[in-house]
Amino acid sequence: EPAAPAAPAEPAPEQASGEYASDFMLLEGVKIGVSTNYLADEFCVKMNYSIVNNLRGLGADVTIADSQQDAEVQTKQIEAMLADGIQYLFANTPSMDACVGILEKVNQAGIPIIYFDGDNTWNDGVITRIGRDWTDVGQTQARGVIAAGVFDKFGGQPARVVEIYALAAERNQELINGFYSVLQEQGIPYEVVGQLDSNNYRETAANALANFGGVEYDLVISADINSAWGAVSTLEAQGKTPDDVKVIPMAAWDEETALALKENKGWFPCVTWSSPERCGALAVRVLLTSMYSEAEIPRQTIVQVPVANQQNIDSLWEFSS
Repeated sequence: EPAAPAAPAEPAPEQASGEYASDFMLLEGVKIGVSTNYLADEFCVKMNYSIVNNLRGLGADVTIADSQQDAEVQTKQIEAMLADGIQYLFANTPSMDACVGILEKVNQAGIPIIYFDGDNTWNDGVITRIGRDWTDVGQTQARGVIAAGVFDKFGGQPARVVEIYALAAERNQELINGFYSVLQEQGIPYEVVGQLDSNNYRETAANALANFGGVEYDLVISADINSAWGAVSTLEAQGKTPDDVKVIPMAAWDEETALALKENKGWFPCVTWSSPERCGALAVRVLLTSMYSEAEIPRQTIVQVPVANQQNIDSLWEFSS
């Protein structure tokens, strides 16, 4: 098993300045903890530091900690934040039932919680949940793939599918089930011929697909972009082309994928596209609303996710060159 990749470097403040950075120090002196479970890719780094830098831009004293998807480590990190006297907690746990004990302690201490880019079964003291409706994202991607004509080539015969993603993650199951629900509604046949666990890592995905043999397949469906790119690397090494196998990732936000769409590399017919900065800024906006407004805050605050393809990627991504 290859080692997990090192977390990308924290962005410099000028590279991740928050939209709320201003002369109005609405959070001056407020101690806030940001407890995240994953900082191993650019999306997660930018989303988390969008929250951090927006908060710091308003004067908050912010501590961020990454548990690397380990609930026990995350529990200890939140305990340390409590001991340090945080007044608010932004939390992103690795699963629905992870860290419930420490979240209960947070609530007992009277500290409001905002979940971001994820969810948890613990409800008391939660202001809202910031994130995407994963079932809807999967359905949106399915409609985009159908519109791109991916299933036309099969002439009504079942498309043979290999799934590759972190199989245990609830959100991934919601994405995949949402995708299939649209196929079922539209009477598009498919057959799952393999399920491979990547733990959301590119190398793990590449190795898993390389070791998957003896069964022909037409589509690789991934709930994350890292696994999708891992699949592409293996398919290229095997001499296959996008005419042989299409790769369908459920979500992305990175220049490599944007370029692949812009240059029509062919592997990805389309990708649901989500801005981490938008997610982070929305999380901070909810906190400010809870502190300074009488407005009712919904239990779930949904970040809308469009479908990106060659035709619209220029409007969704600012290319570096």
